[in-house]
Amino acid sequence: MEGEFEQREYVEYQKSERPKAFKPHDNLKPEGEFEGRPKDDYGPKVGDRAPVKKPQDNLYPEGEFERPEYPEFQKAERPKAFKPHDNLKCCPDFCSVKMLHQ
Repeated sequence: MEGEFEQREYVEYQKSERPKAFKPHDNLKPEGEFEGRPKDDYGPKVGDRAPVKKPQDNLYPEGEFERPEYPEFQKAERPKAFKPHDNLKCCPDFCSVKMLHQ
Protein backbone atom coordinates (compact mmCIF):
# COMPACT_ATOMS: atom_id res chain seq x y z
CA MET A 1 0.00 0.00 0.00
CA GLU A 2 1.20 3.36 -0.86
CA GLY A 3 0.90 6.60 1.03
CA GLU A 4 0.66 7.47 4.67
CA PHE A 5 -2.28 6.65 6.87
CA GLU A 6 -3.37 8.91 9.69
CA GLN A 7 -4.09 7.45 13.09
CA ARG A 8 -5.14 8.85 16.41
CA GLU A 9 -2.33 9.77 18.65
CA TYR A 10 -2.08 7.54 21.70
CA VAL A 11 -2.70 9.55 24.86
CA GLU A 12 -2.03 7.98 28.23
CA TYR A 13 -4.81 7.96 30.82
CA GLN A 14 -4.66 10.96 33.12
CA LYS A 15 -6.66 11.03 36.31
CA SER A 16 -8.69 14.22 36.43
CA GLU A 17 -9.75 16.11 39.51
CA ARG A 18 -13.31 15.94 40.75
CA PRO A 19 -15.14 19.21 40.16
CA LYS A 20 -16.45 21.07 43.18
CA ALA A 21 -20.17 20.83 43.84
CA PHE A 22 -22.09 23.83 42.57
CA LYS A 23 -24.54 25.16 45.14
CA PRO A 24 -26.79 27.93 43.86
CA HIS A 25 -27.20 30.79 46.27
CA ASP A 26 -30.54 32.42 46.93
CA ASN A 27 -31.43 35.93 47.86
CA LEU A 28 -34.15 34.95 50.33
CA LYS A 29 -33.11 35.55 53.90
CA PRO A 30 -35.28 35.18 57.01
CA GLU A 31 -35.96 38.50 58.67
CA GLY A 32 -37.01 39.06 62.25
CA GLU A 33 -37.48 36.48 64.96
CA PHE A 34 -38.57 32.97 64.08
CA GLU A 35 -41.63 31.75 65.97
CA GLY A 36 -42.07 28.01 66.07
CA ARG A 37 -45.41 26.23 66.43
CA PRO A 38 -46.14 23.77 69.20
CA LYS A 39 -46.25 20.11 68.22
CA ASP A 40 -49.97 19.90 69.10
CA ASP A 41 -50.88 21.92 66.00
CA TYR A 42 -49.72 19.10 63.71
CA GLY A 43 -52.20 16.48 64.95
CA PRO A 44 -55.12 15.11 62.93
CA LYS A 45 -57.76 17.64 62.07
CA VAL A 46 -61.51 17.19 61.86
CA GLY A 47 -62.63 17.67 58.29
CA ASP A 48 -65.86 19.09 56.91
CA ARG A 49 -67.39 15.65 56.48
CA ALA A 50 -70.84 15.26 57.97
CA PRO A 51 -71.22 12.84 60.87
CA VAL A 52 -72.55 9.41 59.94
CA LYS A 53 -76.18 8.88 60.97
CA LYS A 54 -78.16 5.67 60.80
CA PRO A 55 -81.29 6.34 58.74
CA GLN A 56 -84.59 5.97 60.58
CA ASP A 57 -87.10 3.57 59.04
CA ASN A 58 -90.74 4.61 58.83
CA LEU A 59 -92.01 1.10 58.01
CA TYR A 60 -93.05 -1.06 60.94
CA PRO A 61 -94.55 -4.58 60.90
CA GLU A 62 -98.25 -4.65 61.78
CA GLY A 63 -100.50 -7.62 62.38
CA GLU A 64 -99.63 -11.30 62.22
CA PHE A 65 -97.35 -12.92 59.70
CA GLU A 66 -97.97 -16.34 58.20
CA ARG A 67 -95.02 -18.66 58.13
CA PRO A 68 -94.86 -21.98 56.28
CA GLU A 69 -95.19 -25.09 58.42
CA TYR A 70 -92.49 -27.67 57.93
CA PRO A 71 -93.07 -31.36 58.72
CA GLU A 72 -91.09 -32.83 61.57
CA PHE A 73 -87.84 -34.60 60.78
CA GLN A 74 -88.27 -38.28 60.00
CA LYS A 75 -85.41 -40.67 59.67
CA ALA A 76 -85.43 -42.23 56.20
CA GLU A 77 -84.64 -45.83 55.38
CA ARG A 78 -81.26 -46.55 53.89
CA PRO A 79 -81.58 -47.40 50.20
CA LYS A 80 -80.48 -50.84 49.10
CA ALA A 81 -77.17 -51.06 47.25
CA PHE A 82 -77.66 -51.12 43.49
CA LYS A 83 -75.66 -53.78 41.72
CA PRO A 84 -75.84 -53.73 37.93
CA HIS A 85 -76.53 -57.14 36.47
CA ASP A 86 -73.98 -58.61 34.10
CA ASN A 87 -75.18 -59.32 30.57
CA LEU A 88 -72.13 -61.41 29.69
CA LYS A 89 -72.82 -65.07 30.19
CA CYS A 90 -70.38 -67.91 29.92
CA CYS A 91 -71.78 -70.64 27.74
CA PRO A 92 -70.09 -73.84 26.52
CA ASP A 93 -70.25 -72.79 22.87
CA PHE A 94 -68.07 -69.73 23.57
CA CYS A 95 -64.78 -71.64 23.65
CA SER A 96 -65.49 -73.58 20.50
CA VAL A 97 -66.46 -70.45 18.55
CA LYS A 98 -63.26 -68.74 19.61
CA MET A 99 -61.15 -71.61 18.32
CA LEU A 100 -62.91 -71.61 14.95
CA HIS A 101 -62.08 -67.97 14.26
CA GLN A 102 -58.36 -68.41 14.78
